Amino acid sequence: MFPILRLFKIALLVTLVHAGNAQAQHRSPIVNRTAFSQSYTTRHELDLPGRKIKFTATAENLVFTEPRGFPRAEITYVAYTKDGSDPATRPVAFIVNGGPGASSAYLNLLAIGPWRTSLGGARTSTSLSTLQPNAETWLDFTDLVFIDPPGTGYSRVTGGERLRQHYHSVGGDIDGLASFIHRWMIERERQNSPIYFVGASYGGFRAPLLARKIQKERPKGFSGLILISPALDFDLLPFGRAIRHPWVSASILPSLAAIWAERNSSFTPELLQEAETYASGEYISDLLRGVDDTPVIDRIAQKVGKLTGIAPEATRLSKGQVDIQAFLRDLGRWPAPNLGSYNVYEARRTVEYSEDHDLEYLTRIISGEMDVYFKNMMKFQTSEKYKVIDLELNRAWIWNNGRYGVESLSSLEQALNADRGMRVLIAHGTSDLTTPYFATKMLAAQIEVRETSRLDFKLYGGNHLFYTREVSRRAFRDDARVFFQHGQDAQTPSHR
Repeated sequence: MFPILRLFKIALLVTLVHAGNAQAQHRSPIVNRTAFSQSYTTRHELDLPGRKIKFTATAENLVFTEPRGFPRAEITYVAYTKDGSDPATRPVAFIVNGGPGASSAYLNLLAIGPWRTSLGGARTSTSLSTLQPNAETWLDFTDLVFIDPPGTGYSRVTGGERLRQHYHSVGGDIDGLASFIHRWMIERERQNSPIYFVGASYGGFRAPLLARKIQKERPKGFSGLILISPALDFDLLPFGRAIRHPWVSASILPSLAAIWAERNSSFTPELLQEAETYASGEYISDLLRGVDDTPVIDRIAQKVGKLTGIAPEATRLSKGQVDIQAFLRDLGRWPAPNLGSYNVYEARRTVEYSEDHDLEYLTRIISGEMDVYFKNMMKFQTSEKYKVIDLELNRAWIWNNGRYGVESLSSLEQALNADRGMRVLIAHGTSDLTTPYFATKMLAAQIEVRETSRLDFKLYGGNHLFYTREVSRRAFRDDARVFFQHGQDAQTPSHR
């Protein structure tokens, strides 16, 4: 099975901001300092195909204190707000990545922010900046606020062990995000703006919990949630257990079929539909017959081999369960020039990006850019080093009653029923083995929503970070634009 460490390293997702030679104007910062925070503002102009966007970037460190004034935590964020827009109607999207323990840098620099780092071709060094205007930025239709939870980026817990355990837990993390969003809206006078939450991987897990908390405590909730490769129920994820439930293998199977088909240049929507139909029907039905039904196990082995390329002998040994390690071994025997290998490889002192990269490589690229980006472009002054992801924080995360059994699906259903004006967009990559798309698709199908259009599911080519594919990033951006535009057109009061 997939090594747990690699799964956690992949499970981060998304971005804060970057260094480079982007197009910025009037870079002399406007600096506002108080006893509790530092704020640095720069103004920029993006020159994109068919349009130009003038916007203001704010990098700020907010200090949160106890009622008696003792410091609790410092949360750093970067906000991009489009110049000349009406704050009363202009949407604001609050964006976090996952992990837990990952900064927002991945989504910022690879998908949504105004600049994007290049991953294509060869790089002589992972520390060289390749920042360029991002044609797929969401800044056209929403302001963007990238949040780094405490322990990531430049954010940190400052109030001692008790508060560290609080912020680094499921519930305390949500409390911190809710406090940040409330404070930002008050201080920036955006109480009337439509607000959205975008969360990737564990950030997608956070979204329903945060939506419910805000619904209960604030007069105004989110207009919409966008969940990117979300982990909605940890019992359905392929984190190794001695005995896996049959539905875990069923949830993984379509992603394996998608990867295998792409490796052999035979991917079609019809093939993916075949894999889904088999996984949710005959396959899971056969698995429920048990491990001692040899003819059934043989039948499974043949069908799984046809769909995924896994040798029938391996499936027989695993008693019909999907064996990811066997799958990866078989992949290594099949070269795929169009997709690269499952490792980043080096040749002649250059490093070539492969979509199925080792996340360590991607993290090194972003880490090499973030400190320079904050210093040179955001004019943010700090002696700290930007932390893209903290695996120690991930391992020490407090899961309340344990990792297994942790879910936010019920909160998603409650949030949709509590606010009938709120909508949800779920986005997944077909070949994601970290949070398999079919698991989320099966879970979402169990949510009863009166208007089915309020819960939309979109699928794109690619893995857990499907937006590293240009085609998928462009399609995702177009779907997000439609999602935000629908909210703008509706502009009707929510009914709770």
